[in-house]
Amino acid sequence: MGYTMPGSGVVTRMSRRLLDTRTAGGQLVGAIAPRRVHTVDVAGRVGVPEDAAAVLLNVAVTGVSSVGHLRVFAGGTPVPGTSTLNYAPGRDKANASVVRLGTDGSIALWSDTGTPVHVVLDVVGWVAGGAAVVSTTPTRVVDTRIGLGWDRPFGPESRALTLRGVGPVPADATAVVVNLAAVGPTDVGNLRLGPWLAGAVPRTSSVNFIVGRDVANQAVVGLGPDGRIVVHGDMFPATRAHVVIDVVGYVHAAEPVPEPDPDPVYATGPMADLGFRPFPADDPWNTRVDGADVDPGSAVLIASIGASDRLHMDFGADWDGGPFGIPYVVVGPDQPRVAVTFDYDDESDPGPYPVPPDAPIEGGAASGGDRHVLVVDAGTRTLYELYAAYPQPDGSWHAGSGAVFDLVNGTTRPAGWTSADAAGLPILPGLVRYEEVAAGRIDHALRFTVAQTRRAYVAPARHFASSNPSDSLPPMGMQVRLRAGFDISGFPYQARVILQAMKDYGLILADNGSDWYVSGTPDARWDDDQLNTLKTVPGSEFEVVEMGDVTTG
Repeated sequence: MGYTMPGSGVVTRMSRRLLDTRTAGGQLVGAIAPRRVHTVDVAGRVGVPEDAAAVLLNVAVTGVSSVGHLRVFAGGTPVPGTSTLNYAPGRDKANASVVRLGTDGSIALWSDTGTPVHVVLDVVGWVAGGAAVVSTTPTRVVDTRIGLGWDRPFGPESRALTLRGVGPVPADATAVVVNLAAVGPTDVGNLRLGPWLAGAVPRTSSVNFIVGRDVANQAVVGLGPDGRIVVHGDMFPATRAHVVIDVVGYVHAAEPVPEPDPDPVYATGPMADLGFRPFPADDPWNTRVDGADVDPGSAVLIASIGASDRLHMDFGADWDGGPFGIPYVVVGPDQPRVAVTFDYDDESDPGPYPVPPDAPIEGGAASGGDRHVLVVDAGTRTLYELYAAYPQPDGSWHAGSGAVFDLVNGTTRPAGWTSADAAGLPILPGLVRYEEVAAGRIDHALRFTVAQTRRAYVAPARHFASSNPSDSLPPMGMQVRLRAGFDISGFPYQARVILQAMKDYGLILADNGSDWYVSGTPDARWDDDQLNTLKTVPGSEFEVVEMGDVTTG
């Protein structure tokens, strides 16, 4: 883990990705060669201040084909004799580490192995000034095997755990050092730790496990404002794992520590990295469907969309001279609220909305299409969405319809109400975003459209947009998934990540449009050649997830 001297400040936050050698455009691209020093700049990146003395990291390796270990150390210093992470073929491995920064603000990587290995680094905090790290006698606070802390094993869920003022952790603690173990897991999965921030789910794992194998790891975890951390289980619906947590240290403020930026999860601006998954873990957008039953009418419904028609990514890096897709913008809490008027005001949430005068519009300012405008308020974690949005000379906006969603607790529209989408659903949670594909995982369902829908809807949808009552047509809100047996191994990286999400979380029908069109954000970093390989996937490779009650008009 390393150490920090008393008097050094430790600031912890939700994780931000610093390096992923699997993705293009980073500091290091491609698996790192063994027995060579590879330098990674840290200070001044992903929120780490220029004067940071050390960085708190989650270090992971993947694509391992031989036994070895990874050493992570201060840039510009000799290679140390001890390892940060030991690994074996065929197994991804993660570990937490406190790494001192070199005089130029960098760290270095060195692997001792027979073959190159991919490395992923996530920043969970840094060492500055004004705090102290204290080691304690290990104190067990959770053991689900005996009912300590929680009385049942973990499944795919999030739980809050109060640690400030518990056991050796004092009332002024700002973070804790814990040993986390997954015991007796029944299938593959991972456990994630982070500060409790209104239920936000940590994006990176602290412990990865496979069936039947106990795995432990150490982590430095920031305490939320109320002294709690969140423990999140990312696993299949039927998977269970016992959890053991031991407190082995804590961080407390020796003098006032400057607060990080007002909301450490958010950056601001168009297509800014959200830093969290919208809506609760049990929201339909965030619920895995790979283990759900197939709907009895699946074959008929797939045929009505087009069994021989192909997938189409309705987003990318270059169309008509620039990136295309459905954009969004993240604003700070000081963004002025402006009046919004609606054509369908009886089914729209009233303003004012925090829409900037230059908010990005789907299709561009001169577009005659859907003209969606999506705004995330960083201060309140609230999503504002508009359909057919037009800025007005006085600074207000006019739109066809609008909806407001609580990104922390979730929001269900009244039955029969539209939103900025025909199905009465939010748009943002279903978009394919570049940063999550670059991180190697999409953990939510995707938004898609078809040309002909039924005069009906099924949860989570709340609205239909058709006059055709035929049972052979799909209702709004219908969810499909890619067949488990469809081989995705030959697809390029970006396409493969998207296809895996289609298997795990599926796609939710949200609007009338072209058949099998999938929505995402415009971003110049997309590789259109990779995305275009998805056009080879036919509709026949999909199946309809069993639907609940269907509401008809």
